[in-house]
Amino acid sequence: DHAADAARECSAAIAVDFGLGLFTARTLSEFANAVRPHVQLLTGDVSGKRAGLRCMDSFNVLFPSEVELRDAVGDYDASLNAVVWSLMQETATSRVVVTMGDEGLIAFERTTNADSADSWASRMTSEHVPPLVRHAVDPLGCGDALLAIATLAMASGATFAQAIYLGACGAATHAMRPGNPPVSPTQLRKTLERLAVTHLTVETTGMATRAVI
Repeated sequence: DHAADAARECSAAIAVDFGLGLFTARTLSEFANAVRPHVQLLTGDVSGKRAGLRCMDSFNVLFPSEVELRDAVGDYDASLNAVVWSLMQETATSRVVVTMGDEGLIAFERTTNADSADSWASRMTSEHVPPLVRHAVDPLGCGDALLAIATLAMASGATFAQAIYLGACGAATHAMRPGNPPVSPTQLRKTLERLAVTHLTVETTGMATRAVI
C-alpha cells in the first residue's frame, strides 16, 4: 500500500534487491503489481547471490551485472546472448542492461519479431558501451548511478540508447570520486562536456575492449 501511494505521484519506480531478505518472490511480485498501474516505467537491479532477479516479472528494464545475471540463471558456460535471452523469456522483460566492470556494459533489447526469430540478430539487438573513464578511483555505487540516471532519462522522454549513454556517463562521473555520494546534474554535465570534446578510440587488450580517452 505504501509503495502504491508513493507511486501515484511518480513517473518511474525502481526496485533494488540486495539479497538481505526484505524481498521474496511474493513481495517482489506484489510490489510490481502495486506500482505498475501508476508509473510509466519500472526498472530493477539486484546485488548478491540471494537476490531475486528472476522474480522481477514484466519490469521494463533490468540492470544486473554479468556475475549477478549468470548466478541468477545458473548458467556460467553459455554465451551472454543466450543467458540474457533466458532471463527475458522467464521474466517477460524486453530490455536488459548487463554491466561488466572495466569492460563497460551491453544493452540488450528484444526485437518486435523475437518470438518467431531463429537467430540472435533477429531476436534482440545489443549495444556495447565501453567504460567512459580511463581509471576508476572507486567503483562503489557506479551501478546505482547508471540505474538512477538511465531510469530518469527514460522517464523524461529519452530513447533507450540515449538513456543508457547518459547512465554510463553518470557511472563514469561516479567512478572518478571516492565513496558513494550522489551524482549532481552539474557533475554529469561536466562529464558530457568533457566527452564531447574528447577523441575516443577503441583499444582491445586480450578479451577486453575499452574506450581510450
